Amino acid sequence: MGGDGATTFDRVVEFCDGWMPIMRPNQNPVEKIPVLRERLQKAGRDPKSAPVGIFFAPPKREGLDALEKAGVSRAIFGVPSEARDAVLPRLDNLAKLIR
Repeated sequence: MGGDGATTFDRVVEFCDGWMPIMRPNQNPVEKIPVLRERLQKAGRDPKSAPVGIFFAPPKREGLDALEKAGVSRAIFGVPSEARDAVLPRLDNLAKLIR
């Protein structure tokens, strides 16, 4: 489930098998991962039963390493709607970040 509203974790805990917030300037959903894990555990669920993926993850190794350290299991990059010649080199650069 996406989102980062006041009731998002209620729905994630009750119905979902993951959380996928959007990373925005001046908002870091990674800081909320421990809260989600705690909520899952209090509900009797394994905290690892709801992996976290981040939309618009930073396309730099140090940013991805920080996400991984915080418990993010999937990074989703933003790619612009542009011509093939503009997008393919960007995808090649992103592919170099994949482990």
